[in-house]
Amino acid sequence: MEKTTGRDKLTNVRVDNELIRASGLVKDQVVLANPDEKGVFHSTLLRDATREVVEMERRWAAYTEANNLPPALPILVAQLEDKAEENPGKLAETLQTIYSQWPGLRDDAVVHVFGEHANLDIAGRKARYASPERIQDDDTIRVVLAKEAISTGWD
Repeated sequence: MEKTTGRDKLTNVRVDNELIRASGLVKDQVVLANPDEKGVFHSTLLRDATREVVEMERRWAAYTEANNLPPALPILVAQLEDKAEENPGKLAETLQTIYSQWPGLRDDAVVHVFGEHANLDIAGRKARYASPERIQDDDTIRVVLAKEAISTGWD
């Protein structure tokens, strides 16, 4: 950096990790649990995540437009259990949850990276296969359905 032109080198700052942890910025532990009360809660995190991505997309659109920058398009990755494609009810519920929170989400915006590589018809909705290494280059993709991990080509 010292030899790079057009850049300023800032003075190094030492930070006490314990002060950061005490501030609450770094968590030692995050606990997630389903409440004991009656109700359907297993899709709560997916609903919240979808709403957050929609809001993030809105904020990025405003920022990039105001600053004459190319669009920044966040992607929601919904991680499903292994063999998810064998449970059409679970897949349908996942998509219904996402679509219910994302107004205007188009069918061609939802892809999957399952090892089967086949396009899926899920309760009347489509999810095409997308090769993981090509996702970043396809700006129509807004939602990626994945199993326990996306491996090849994904950073």
